[in-house]
Amino acid sequence: MGSLIELVDHGSKTEDAIFLANGDLPRDRHQLLASLGRQFVRANRGAMADFGVSCETDFSGRDVSLRFHAGSVVGALPLLSPTSGRPDLGLVIQPRFSWAGIGSVLGVTGWKVVPQLLGLPLLPKSERKVPLWVLSLTLLPRLEALLRRLDRKFASCEEDLRAPKGQVRWTEYAERRVGAFRFLDVPCRFPLLKDDGELKAAIHHVLLTHRGSLQSQMTGGPVVSQLLDYCESLIRQVRDHSPRRPSGLFFNRWSRIPLQSEVFRQGLQAMEWSVEQRGLAGLGELEGIPWRMAMEDFFESWLETLCSRVAPLLGGVLKRGRLGETVAAFSWEPAFSGTQRSLVPDLVIEREDRVIVVDAKYKRHWEELERKSWHALGEETKEAHRHDLLQVLAYSTLFSGKMIEVCLIYPCRIETWQSLRNRGRLSHEATVGQGERQIRLILTAVPMAGDVEEIVSHLRLLFSKEP
Repeated sequence: MGSLIELVDHGSKTEDAIFLANGDLPRDRHQLLASLGRQFVRANRGAMADFGVSCETDFSGRDVSLRFHAGSVVGALPLLSPTSGRPDLGLVIQPRFSWAGIGSVLGVTGWKVVPQLLGLPLLPKSERKVPLWVLSLTLLPRLEALLRRLDRKFASCEEDLRAPKGQVRWTEYAERRVGAFRFLDVPCRFPLLKDDGELKAAIHHVLLTHRGSLQSQMTGGPVVSQLLDYCESLIRQVRDHSPRRPSGLFFNRWSRIPLQSEVFRQGLQAMEWSVEQRGLAGLGELEGIPWRMAMEDFFESWLETLCSRVAPLLGGVLKRGRLGETVAAFSWEPAFSGTQRSLVPDLVIEREDRVIVVDAKYKRHWEELERKSWHALGEETKEAHRHDLLQVLAYSTLFSGKMIEVCLIYPCRIETWQSLRNRGRLSHEATVGQGERQIRLILTAVPMAGDVEEIVSHLRLLFSKEP
């Protein structure tokens, strides 16, 4: 059984390099472990970089270890073993905020950002750390897409009709119908456009499996109820076909169909994973499915949902960078020169008298600023925070003729948010500039869970303050 390394986003962890070795170790094991560590880093550097993870070897004088540093991507990926050359190892990155809170956010945002399944080898093992509903959240949209794209095909039907249709079997009509005085029973063979009953029966079985799983997780919060309603809506689309558990032969036959669409391939894969009861890596006890989710995109979608409710309360219009509504292109001379091509604020609320620029920052800065003074922060954190400030101030140059507010918003835990609000420390403000060109700078946080209306009310009051 392979080893599974577990991190949290933006976290670090040190692992003894002994997990890389197979069998007995020599007395002087340090040289061997250091060599295996370097091979491991070289073999997996590219895959880990796709997840924002870095790794380096370290020797303390007594032990050889590997130090992992995670970024803002959560998920799971297989890692190559330096001894076997196969994906016998795995890395799981958990979100630092609870899955219960993330589930409530997913439901409110309409599941704009969900875990993405990867076409990588399965992980050697997994542990029950990701709730089961996350798998349903990931696979049900694939089944819905398959149902929408499911091809209907012509089948040959034989039936007695009142009038000729298609090919009439005249000999049978003369010998069996006329002789029995059934002159109006005309035996016909004709093509009929039908749904593929076998495939829909299999989908029906898979959907019932997901429904049963979701019904056992009702304590998981509102997102489970929403997923259960979603699953029920899909079951209604196949209720005319009796559920039938698909066999291995079923999947082999359908997978050999030429010219499969990507939707069909992914839908069939979702059915197979459901039947075999495989889970997202980090979820089940069997082989785990590799997956990833960018928490920066997830947090931005959460803020977009909140600001879409705030904007009408302020009498403003919300523009979204995700949809290209806030893009400001650079005009380089000559046109082929230059580096960055545009500025794209995450969110912009435009009112008649002011512009509010909102930039989502899925970082630990807010938590660190609340725990420590500015001078006590590490130089790396200070430099990253300066970059955030300069970036959002650069966005302020895109607007003129109105009062301008720029706001950096970080995530925090619901307990932290409520405590800071009660103590009046939920936001920090400053003014930049002189004369008519003054910019109001706001630093604040929103929780990754909680009462949406309460959070919206806080943001509305914050953005509507007069300078």
